[in-house]
Amino acid sequence: MRFKLTRCLNVILFSLALISLFTSSAVAAEGIRDGLILCSQVVIPSLMPFMVISEFAVRTLTADIIFMPICKVLSPVLKLPATACCAVLMSMFSGYPTGASLVSGLLKSGQITSKQASRMMMFCVNAGPAMIVLAVGQGMFGSISVGVMLLACHILASLIIGVLSALFFGKDDAAIIKSKPAKSPQAEPTAEAFVNATATVCKQMLIICGYVVTRPGAADGVK
Repeated sequence: MRFKLTRCLNVILFSLALISLFTSSAVAAEGIRDGLILCSQVVIPSLMPFMVISEFAVRTLTADIIFMPICKVLSPVLKLPATACCAVLMSMFSGYPTGASLVSGLLKSGQITSKQASRMMMFCVNAGPAMIVLAVGQGMFGSISVGVMLLACHILASLIIGVLSALFFGKDDAAIIKSKPAKSPQAEPTAEAFVNATATVCKQMLIICGYVVTRPGAADGVK
């Protein structure tokens, strides 16, 4: 019964969307055009550089070297392996697409469990500094200081959620970390890491821009 209702709803939505495209094709074209402008002027410049750098740092294990002292302190607090804490920190300074990508990579490589990955997605969803400070702070409010304050609040909120998720949902994770030695990831050669990082981020940016272009109200961000 539920399956039939879902199919009927999909048919209705498809029919309405098709009728709207025929009756308001000019409006749809303008929305797509404005969405592409939004991607080229805001989304890609603010996200892509940080995403490429973050992906490169993870693939070459540079992030582990830089953040490891902090990660060793965060590990018992967040009840996550140290390598996972590096991904948490990278997501705070590189934006939510990078956070989701890093969590997925840790899960696929067996460095975290599916439960830990689900918990990390509660707080690895930050907007990047460029987006908050430049696009929101300077672009919308006309003040970089406002953007920095918003960024600080953003990071603090993620840390609070991470600690609370560890208290309420990470009771078994501390025992798993102690009983199961973390797998040591292998660093990729520099040239290969840069090529793979760029290719991965380009695919991710294509998906992100696709959602931006097709979402309702995409044109509002450029008006």
